[in-house]
Amino acid sequence: MNHDTEIVLIDELRELKAAKSAFLDEAVARNALSHYTSEARLQHELSTIFRTLPVVIGHSSELVGAGAFLQRDASGLPVLVTRDSAGQAHAFLNVCRHRGTRLVDEEAGCKHKFSCPYHAWTWNNRGELIGVPHEQHGFPDLDKSDYGLARVGCVE
Repeated sequence: MNHDTEIVLIDELRELKAAKSAFLDEAVARNALSHYTSEARLQHELSTIFRTLPVVIGHSSELVGAGAFLQRDASGLPVLVTRDSAGQAHAFLNVCRHRGTRLVDEEAGCKHKFSCPYHAWTWNNRGELIGVPHEQHGFPDLDKSDYGLARVGCVE
């Protein structure tokens, strides 16, 4: 929202408060039931609103101390939020970069490392790939820096 629009809306709210009035349209407006039940509309809103604008995942008080984590669903995406030893919060897709399975099922807890239940690829709580079993034999040319957890925006 731009500054001019914000000012207009704030002025309108102040006028309504002074008049001890609520804003009502001139006529009753009705929404079709399909606005609330349409899968196409949901997908459109997810892609244009909820996956492009900031969404609250949790409160800082839920991520106390180094190694704290929580996992949530955000607009249909599995998200893992962690706190590293420097106190920095990070957010990633809660998905193994090797085979795509969910890394963490627990809602919250304390872990400094996250391992895939299938092949035990392991990431630290900064999202860096730190362990690959049989790496020398099975993945001799693997550049671990290319397989960090997929970051999502995180602001605290």
